[in-house]
Amino acid sequence: MAEYIEPGCLVVIGDREDAQLKAIERGAAALVITGDLLVSNRILNTARKQGVMVISTGHHTFTAIRLINLSIDTQHIMNRDFSFCHPEDLMSEIQPTLARLRSMPVVDNEGKLVGYISRSDLLKARPKRVVLVDHNEQSQAVDGIEEAEVLGIIDHHRIADVHTTKPIMFRAEPVGCTGTIIASLYHEAGIPIPHEAAGLLLAGLLYDTLILRSPTCTARDERVAAELAEIVGKDIEEFGQALFAAAATDLSEKPAEALITSDFKEFTVRDSKFAIGTVETASPQAIEARSEELLATMRSIAHTREYASFLFMIVDIINMRCHLLIYGEEEAVAEALSVPLEQDKHSLIVEGLVSRKKQLVPLLPRIQAIQGNKVSAR
Repeated sequence: MAEYIEPGCLVVIGDREDAQLKAIERGAAALVITGDLLVSNRILNTARKQGVMVISTGHHTFTAIRLINLSIDTQHIMNRDFSFCHPEDLMSEIQPTLARLRSMPVVDNEGKLVGYISRSDLLKARPKRVVLVDHNEQSQAVDGIEEAEVLGIIDHHRIADVHTTKPIMFRAEPVGCTGTIIASLYHEAGIPIPHEAAGLLLAGLLYDTLILRSPTCTARDERVAAELAEIVGKDIEEFGQALFAAAATDLSEKPAEALITSDFKEFTVRDSKFAIGTVETASPQAIEARSEELLATMRSIAHTREYASFLFMIVDIINMRCHLLIYGEEEAVAEALSVPLEQDKHSLIVEGLVSRKKQLVPLLPRIQAIQGNKVSAR
């Protein structure tokens, strides 16, 4: 046996004391003595003097060797270059990768493992079930809506281009806020509106209708607002002003792109794409002071997404007017609104313009037609 032992090696051995001593003398780094046998003091003392580790195990020699082969540092067998996905990834996105792998780890945004997905999971997958609230256009929906099962739509905007595979509940009514419709659904179901839900619905209603001052506001919105205010014990005017004051603080700290796209919708008129962002505030001055920065960001977004025109409404809810920033088809927008462009040639001040849905969106076909006529005239 001696010829097989080299200095620094690991020796797996039985109860042969002479062989154990020989291994120590030949410079073994450690002895693994199998069979759950007592190790003699002679061996222990010699090993201690030579600095040799002695391990006694209850396993037989064959089992001990097999387990040692499994005792390899993870760093020696791990693969640092591997495919993974996140819980929010779409099945269509990970399907090509799973086609060449049996399974793939799923990690969260911090890189922590949350599970595995395999090819068989693709066969068992069912689409997410969603209800669209306050919108019904595919361009305004969450990413992956085309793969989801739409169960219903509750909205107060125009009916657009969302397609479904089967009949659904579609509730669209001409009111100032979708929250008014949701309050009606509570009534129809005979369910009292909880305090927390009433507060959220009231905040949304007052924000959408500019504290009931918007031209989109209806008598029904006013009745629902009064009901919700009674549930939460709030004065409508005070609560609305506090709501917009809090929003103004948040708006002043937002990066330009986040501010522009926080309430942002796309529209297609014939072959032209338009975008309209809007922000309602009781303190428009802080936002208006950033006009150049906002226009530069609008220009970048418009070029990337190929908009014919990008409009951004800064709505003054106190004076009921709008500072409208424009990138693209500026003269056509000014003509459609019958308001002259400001000196910067990229903005308008429009008295009474406070509603994107009711006052600006209906003008998009006219803006497109005016611009089309100008192009034809050239």
